[in-house]
Amino acid sequence: MVGGPVRSALGSALPQAGVAVVQRVVFVLPSLQRGGAEGHVLRLSAGLGAQGWSACVVTLFDAGPWAARCTVPLYCLGCTGLRDPRLLPRLRSCLARLRPDVVHSFLFGMDSISMVAAGLAGVGVKLASCRSMPDGVPGPRHKLLEKLGARWATRVVCCADAVADAWAAEGADRARYVTVYTGVDVDAFSPAASSAKRSAVRRSLGMPDVPTAVCTANLSSVKRHGLLLRAFLRVTGSVKEARLVLVGRDDSSGAVAGMAEELGARTSVDLLGPRDDVPAILRASDVGVLASSTEGLPNAVLEYMAAGLAVVATDVGGVGEAVERGVTGLLVPPKDEAALGDALVSLLSDPERASCMGAAGRRSAVSRFAIGRSVRDHAELYASLLERGA
Repeated sequence: MVGGPVRSALGSALPQAGVAVVQRVVFVLPSLQRGGAEGHVLRLSAGLGAQGWSACVVTLFDAGPWAARCTVPLYCLGCTGLRDPRLLPRLRSCLARLRPDVVHSFLFGMDSISMVAAGLAGVGVKLASCRSMPDGVPGPRHKLLEKLGARWATRVVCCADAVADAWAAEGADRARYVTVYTGVDVDAFSPAASSAKRSAVRRSLGMPDVPTAVCTANLSSVKRHGLLLRAFLRVTGSVKEARLVLVGRDDSSGAVAGMAEELGARTSVDLLGPRDDVPAILRASDVGVLASSTEGLPNAVLEYMAAGLAVVATDVGGVGEAVERGVTGLLVPPKDEAALGDALVSLLSDPERASCMGAAGRRSAVSRFAIGRSVRDHAELYASLLERGA
């Protein structure tokens, strides 16, 4: 049945003993693909029960490969795209049946549809999400939809202050943009307890016991894997046996693998594709790297920090709000191949420094970006907007 539950998970949507469910929130997103926003929704929806909220997830298109990870009721509308004429009436009907107090929508161009449907269904608090800088939105049409969604929303929840500020610079009302940081499961991403433990994890994964940098990001143009590969050539010339591990879905149609071959880097680069054992891979690595040309607040960086890895990343978007320069990692200008390579060399050739930065990053992740804090902050935002009737 369209809009019917993919799987009933009402038990896990309920709060812990002694906490009364007082309100309902529905998360709307295109599909539960492997990605940062999707992982954020899964963690957030799972944790809200302990804060007295009943949550469920609605996907506009297919359920997605991460549907099995959803621990709350999941509804799939089965539409084919934004131009599907069934999309708005199906979403409105689904929300009218679910009767949420809050609708919270995620991802490019979907907020405008969700805000209209939620309004037609009589939902009081309608939240859009902004997880990308304006230059990270794919084209003027999506940017227009993003701005319309923000205009029709009660508030726009941003993943970093830098994101909110950037949209305000394009004419948005900054007062309506609020920042709530993404949360990471710091227990799942606990670091290796020692170098010996890290070596043991490497053996279990079939990874050589050599200086290792890891990048967990789908192979798309904004992640600049080509730049990273060229920068890593500087590393292999300076750090004996250094390796680069790339984890993520290949959205490049093989271009990244082809570039590695052309650069002669294939023997020092491992392309692992999408993986479900990312915490173990991070535990087996020494440095986490991200070469993106644009970001909001990347989950990859937060996961590197939680796993006790020193971070080397481009200083874009909200990355600098997470990574303390020279303390938890090194930040370099975007598109600067030389600076990126030199930063990797400096840490992969100095394991003691990298280890100290990783430990500081772990402490920061636990205190600032733990999923429990993010869940509480979202619950407080929802409650305050409902209390104010705005």
